[in-house]
Amino acid sequence: MLQQALEKSNLPTDAWVLETKITPARWIVYLGKFANAEALAKKRADLSSLKLKFQPLGNPALEPGLSVGRFETQAGANAALDALVRRGVRTARVVQEQAEVRSVVLRLPAADDSLRTRVNELKPALADQVLSRCQ
Repeated sequence: MLQQALEKSNLPTDAWVLETKITPARWIVYLGKFANAEALAKKRADLSSLKLKFQPLGNPALEPGLSVGRFETQAGANAALDALVRRGVRTARVVQEQAEVRSVVLRLPAADDSLRTRVNELKPALADQVLSRCQ
């Protein structure tokens, strides 16, 4: 929809670029969901006694639970899980904490006030996204 709106607008075709952005999936070695705060605290103590560090979860749907590692690939997470099993951790499993996300970014390489005003006229096609400066 945005690309069609841009093509139909009177903006010069060299004034804008649509780029696909991919945020990769993220995998974790996960322990949980725990029945209550007491069970969660017990598991934290068990992990600490094994000198294992745990991290907060980035996905509220997995709470209450613990992550003992984040990985860019499922294979990496599986390898870490195998190492944990050898250390005596029996209840961990690999789960996808975040699915791959694909989005489109509108770039205005030489945006001046006039161009920004004209692009703001396309607000319905921008799905209420706000223009911001690139960093």
